[in-house]
Amino acid sequence: MENMYREISVDLIDAPADQQRIDIDEEKLDELRESIRDHGLINPIAVRAVHVKSIVGDYCKIVSPAKCEISTHYRYELIAGSRRLRCHKILNLPVIKCVVLEVDEKEADLLRAHENEFRHDPNPLESGIYILRLQEKHGFSVQEIAKQMNKSETYVRGRIDLMTYPDYILEPIGTGKLSVGAAHHLAIMDSAMDAVIT
Repeated sequence: MENMYREISVDLIDAPADQQRIDIDEEKLDELRESIRDHGLINPIAVRAVHVKSIVGDYCKIVSPAKCEISTHYRYELIAGSRRLRCHKILNLPVIKCVVLEVDEKEADLLRAHENEFRHDPNPLESGIYILRLQEKHGFSVQEIAKQMNKSETYVRGRIDLMTYPDYILEPIGTGKLSVGAAHHLAIMDSAMDAVIT
């Protein structure tokens, strides 16, 4: 049976330019890295191809930009598999198995939100980032996001509210050291303290 994936250089794969960086549980990352080192990558990552245009030659840029040759080439934007990609870079593996999806930016963001929600260890902070991105960048309403993700509107609003918490609360949520419930109580206490001080 023909493989349905292709191998792509890790140097050609980028996260979305405006995507917030999330701290990763280093212990879980080490476990994944060891698994990939010993057994290889079982599940390919998902990417989409993006066109990149660049001017050929630094001299051309300076002397006569209007006459410069424009080079168009592909890079790839990561949709799912950030930890797997990171492990490949740590292990100095030059290529990674990828499934290349033909989707636009909005569809890619929806897929990112779905991928995070339905993996075995969903990250609440990533959920908040992806949901807020759908709302702010693509104009989705809370109701539309809830329908697309098969989640309740209360859940979606909760994840959006999560993104208003201060960094000292968000960071341990991202690494799995603080639950959403505990974070909610800390945020209430933080707001109460601000009210007292002001």
